[in-house]
Amino acid sequence: MSIFLKKFQNMKILTLDRCEYLTHIPDVSGLQNLEKFSFEYCENLITIHNSIGHLNKLERLSANGCSKLERFPPLGLASLNELNISYCESLKSFPKLLCKMTNMKMIWLQKTSIRELPSSFQNLNELFLLTLWECGMLRFPKQNDQMYSIVFSKVTNLILHDCKLSDECLPIFLKWCVNVTSLDLSYNNFKLIPECLSECHLLNILILDNCKSLEEIRGIPPNLEMLSAMGCKSLSSSSRRMLLSQLHEAGCILFRFPNFSDGIPDWFEHQSRGDTISFWFRKKIPSNISIILFPGCTCSPKVDVIVNGYKCFPCSYLFWGFDSIEILELEHSFLLNLKLKQQISLLGRMSEMEKALLKNEWIHVELNFVKNVWNKGIQVIEKLSSAQMGIHVRMEKSNAEENVIFTDPHREYRNTSLLQFEPPLKKQRLVEVVVSDTEI
Repeated sequence: MSIFLKKFQNMKILTLDRCEYLTHIPDVSGLQNLEKFSFEYCENLITIHNSIGHLNKLERLSANGCSKLERFPPLGLASLNELNISYCESLKSFPKLLCKMTNMKMIWLQKTSIRELPSSFQNLNELFLLTLWECGMLRFPKQNDQMYSIVFSKVTNLILHDCKLSDECLPIFLKWCVNVTSLDLSYNNFKLIPECLSECHLLNILILDNCKSLEEIRGIPPNLEMLSAMGCKSLSSSSRRMLLSQLHEAGCILFRFPNFSDGIPDWFEHQSRGDTISFWFRKKIPSNISIILFPGCTCSPKVDVIVNGYKCFPCSYLFWGFDSIEILELEHSFLLNLKLKQQISLLGRMSEMEKALLKNEWIHVELNFVKNVWNKGIQVIEKLSSAQMGIHVRMEKSNAEENVIFTDPHREYRNTSLLQFEPPLKKQRLVEVVVSDTEI
């Protein structure tokens, strides 16, 4: 193979994915123009020549799925941007880094046997995406605290799926991740999210799905937009209620969590059952509209928003992270913050709405909830007929009640108008009809 490679000195992309009989990556030092090198799912690959760590123009390197690979050569790749060594299940150590790798932005380490990150990891001081998924008991020794603080300070997207994070480890870890914007801690063992999470001022997405021991969330970051606690069976009712109130006040777009046992909180002033809920507003578009939904099923819901008869941009993204027909283990509840002004803007009818608001006209907003199910092998849409839902609209205190209502303001007018055209009812005369026996 090395003779073959010498003929391709100007090669920029080399893909050897799913080569069943590939057991060894030979000397590739003659491929100095290589920018992308992939040998994914070469399940019999055992060794890699050290020359791979000296390809000065290499930007993307992937050994994803090389399950028998036990060792990765040291890397001195100043141009490397992405490294994927996920599902290298026999790999016990992260490759040694020989130089500052300021171009490295993304690393995937899903399901490896790596238990500790080396001290040379501090050479990745510009890393912004790190995925650690099913890494078992990943350790972060205290003597490397400063190194981790340097590395993780630039990370904005961090995934720590099923890394056996404990209550002792989590606060230390969160202090390193001061600039994280998206944090996924799903499938971990901790019981408590500490108050120090509130110091992550840039965090807007927090995923805690299937942290089955989680009982309490104490810290809420000030700019959090989405919080998912699906499958968190131990999350206390008092904690859920406190979170509902806090996240509503903060304008959180979506919070999803296991069902309450005691129904919708009272501060949702309008509540109904079925697949539809609506309200009317005038003068100003409400900026903070919270909708709570108990779907009454274990399928993932979708919602359509209709404003004055016009269907807005599909809003199924409000339930982000779901497969369209995902079956959930438990029934869950959803708190949505409907960004109505944004919806109307996407609809392209903002000028029309502004004219209606100036005329003090009532604008009708309707939300229809549905679910996707399989029926004889065909995916179909069904209404959430047994759903419970509630709305809370927060506006300025002055005249707020008069400008947001939950009953049709035109109904009384229509009823009054119809009476003008209805003829007066005539008095009915009671006539006794006698039928003789002969007529029967």
